Amino acid sequence: MPSVNFYLPDNENGSPVVKLTHNYKRVRVSQYVPFYVDTSKCKTKGQLIVDTKDLELKAIMLDTKKLLEVTLYNKLLDTLNRVPTIEELRDEFLYFKGFKTRPTDFDVRPDNLMFFEVWDLYLSQSEGKVVSSTLKFRSNLGELLKDFCNDTNVVITFKGVNYSFFSALQEYCRQEIHYSDNTIGKLFNGVKQFMNWSYKKGYTVHQGHKDPDIKIVSVASDIVVYTPSELKNIINIDLSGTDYEEIRDLILVGCYTGFRVGDLLSVDSTNIHLNDLVPELSYITIVPSKTKNKTITIPIGKHLLQIINKYNGFPKITSKGLKIDSKRLRDGMKVVSDLAGINGLEEKRILKNGEYESISIDRSQLFTPHRMRATFITMMLRAGIPSEQVMSMSGHSSYKSFQRYVKFTSEDNVLAVCKTFDSLSEAI
Repeated sequence: MPSVNFYLPDNENGSPVVKLTHNYKRVRVSQYVPFYVDTSKCKTKGQLIVDTKDLELKAIMLDTKKLLEVTLYNKLLDTLNRVPTIEELRDEFLYFKGFKTRPTDFDVRPDNLMFFEVWDLYLSQSEGKVVSSTLKFRSNLGELLKDFCNDTNVVITFKGVNYSFFSALQEYCRQEIHYSDNTIGKLFNGVKQFMNWSYKKGYTVHQGHKDPDIKIVSVASDIVVYTPSELKNIINIDLSGTDYEEIRDLILVGCYTGFRVGDLLSVDSTNIHLNDLVPELSYITIVPSKTKNKTITIPIGKHLLQIINKYNGFPKITSKGLKIDSKRLRDGMKVVSDLAGINGLEEKRILKNGEYESISIDRSQLFTPHRMRATFITMMLRAGIPSEQVMSMSGHSSYKSFQRYVKFTSEDNVLAVCKTFDSLSEAI
């Protein structure tokens, strides 16, 4: 622990200035601070202030010793995860007292700030520059990393974000919160993006996150979409008077438009453009929350128009007056799918105790709101619409990400083969 002493050095220009001296590990560093005192009230031993009747100075000295020897010392110890240097301790006191301005942004020394302090700054500077879903992901990732630290007693530093860190994080995500490797891969990318930002801003000189051995082998996700026959079952099921009629209709709207669930739930009358004279020319326009630099236009088909007229827009509230949010839609999809006879056991790969295994699960339980978007894309492609045109309606700019939504069933393959070769035989 450091010791703190106060001296009254000679001062030819007037009132003596207190000289704050740290003695630590046989290293002595002095710093003048602007305390002007009445020397007649000070008991000194040479220039060392032993005691003082100046109550203000006495309070300052006691407060300073406590701050430096206990509070600030322990704070820096926790922050740096090592014993602080004399200069760091001195500077922390001067920052605290307001005698010196703490450097910020590019002026700060690498690794002088705690990892999560910089993460909070990362979040604040992301606001307004990224879409809400990305900001939410970064915020949730920060909370997950804090849980990781608390549960494993790991202290994250910029220097420590390396192969060992990512290996420990992967093990934690697998064993404790049962994330799939695909999800863990997204978390890894999120941490790497933060590290790249921190390096660019000058908060760290370390780039251990760029180790080529740090990678997650992604596994192809099981894409579940409604088949044409399943959609017919959903359309024809009688849900009158139940709390699921509005849910069912919103499921159909999602399959007819391919909107992301956030956009689907936020559509209002300003997005819907009806043409009473030529209904076929009616359409919906949205600016997706995820990609705000483009506008998507979806034609309104006959059945979609019936639903819009039924609710004077999209269904928003159930018959019991409950607002349809993403959770109510998710839960309702499973019920509606089951009531429509979309069931039967299917194999699904899950991560259990760090290992993948196959389990049997009812098909109705596999549907989530995002499956409506996948259904829209798959059905458009089934109809023979070119991929580029479908992408313009779904809002995808990358074919790689677009391709993940495409799911053809064995039924689709049979129909495609029959259609192709039957027409060929007719030509012969």
